[in-house]
Amino acid sequence: MRAAALLLLTGCVAATPLPKRVIDLTRTMKPDKANKFEPVVFEHPIYLAMSNITFFNHAGTHYDPPNHITRGAMGADIAPLQSFIGPARVLDFRTKPREAALGRADFEGRGIRPGDVVIALVGCPKGAPSHCPYLGGDAARYLASIPIRAFATDNWTSGNGATFKRFFEKGGEDSTTEAFLPEHHAFLSRGIPNFEGLTNIESLLGEKNAVFVAFPIKLENGNGAPVRAAALIY
Repeated sequence: MRAAALLLLTGCVAATPLPKRVIDLTRTMKPDKANKFEPVVFEHPIYLAMSNITFFNHAGTHYDPPNHITRGAMGADIAPLQSFIGPARVLDFRTKPREAALGRADFEGRGIRPGDVVIALVGCPKGAPSHCPYLGGDAARYLASIPIRAFATDNWTSGNGATFKRFFEKGGEDSTTEAFLPEHHAFLSRGIPNFEGLTNIESLLGEKNAVFVAFPIKLENGNGAPVRAAALIY
């Protein structure tokens, strides 16, 4: 009986589809103006290191849940886990003009299927995150209509960085969320995860069988959450 159980267990393990490689797509969170690391270190009787950490939940590689733009909507703690993993469809937009909006035509005919995680590589210049190609509202509505499982980008925002800069500087405008942040509205109003601030996306170019995964920290009513994003290469 024990031998049969061992044989069954061995067979199950052998059949498990483990990836050939795992590619890290997450930026390292470091102490800065938005994130504070306070060491708590004991030296005696043994060395024991810990830290108190205060972080901005939309810094670095992170997830935007529906309540990021809609009061009372679903937060990071109750979002379904299956929405954070799916086949990766990587598109390279690094040759696009700076500050150009990616339109519907940029995504049509690219083999995007329902359930795909669309990853847009825009190649933001270091130190100038506002000057990046960004997702236009018509493109986001098209992707949401397929529907894709999730959208991800190396930009610090999927939308127009200049719009966000203006928002932070002037405290918003007389507008609706759908008009002011059309790409966020297109995804988040439908429960489609929006991931921003990825890195190392270029390592996925040419990979035919990649699965994207990014699980957010389970913050109660979290209106944003850091993630550890990775690609599983099969």
